[in-house]
Amino acid sequence: MPPLNLSQIHTKSELMNTLGIFFWLSDWRGRNWDAFHDCIQNRETSTLPSQIQIIGLENLQKNLGEDVKIFREILDENSIGYRISPSSFKK
Repeated sequence: MPPLNLSQIHTKSELMNTLGIFFWLSDWRGRNWDAFHDCIQNRETSTLPSQIQIIGLENLQKNLGEDVKIFREILDENSIGYRISPSSFKK
């Protein structure tokens, strides 16, 4: 599975769209944390890896700090391990 690149995400809307594409979530889902959590818990509507590489989380933390916290909590609750790699994108 390719890495999840979040290095150029600036809004929650962009983040939700990127996560939907990365996790192969259905287009009809809501674009909020409750909907994301529900979708990744449903093994029939998502493709869940056991481990992912995340690029650019430090950039996202600057823009969407509370959302990063929620995202990490949801990954932890669903036993999705993650490795954080620095972004090569510099402002």
